[in-house]
Amino acid sequence: MRWGDVIALPEPGTGAEPRLEARVLMYPDKSRFFVSYPSGKEEILSAQQFVALVLELKRSHRFTFDRKRS
Repeated sequence: MRWGDVIALPEPGTGAEPRLEARVLMYPDKSRFFVSYPSGKEEILSAQQFVALVLELKRSHRFTFDRKRS
């Protein structure tokens, strides 16, 4: 099940569009997250690793996480 997207935010004033950085799928048992990047790279993260990744991305103010409700 698709769970959310990591979105790269454009530099202010450039007029560029936000772009998809990664797609996130959550395993049914909610213990792991499968992250796939447009480049083809894929990784499996524990719940703790995923939370740390999202916090690091948000702290940079260059990325956001868009949670899909489905």
